[in-house]
Amino acid sequence: MKSLLLLALGLARTVVLGARIEAERIVVSVRPYKREQRRCPVCGRACDFYDMANRGAPRLWRAMDLARSACYLEYAPCRVRCPEHGVRTEAVPWARHGARCIP
Repeated sequence: MKSLLLLALGLARTVVLGARIEAERIVVSVRPYKREQRRCPVCGRACDFYDMANRGAPRLWRAMDLARSACYLEYAPCRVRCPEHGVRTEAVPWARHGARCIP
């Protein structure tokens, strides 16, 4: 099931933790590979942990629809301290820097 979701959504450098159906949408819990975590979104450098963004609440990103249902990726990113760019929310492989997530 997890590998099918990776292929269907075109996710790279990502681990699928699980999926659930809520009303008329599919929510897929994901996280970046360990080596991809805690990276500056501007320069891509591995950085030190600063704190949890939004007090650890998960964020949702819209993904490609699956079987006529809206699909969302769920992850609780942390903030990192980059020596060059300061404190930033960590980069995630499924979204570009500055992409908006769903509140």
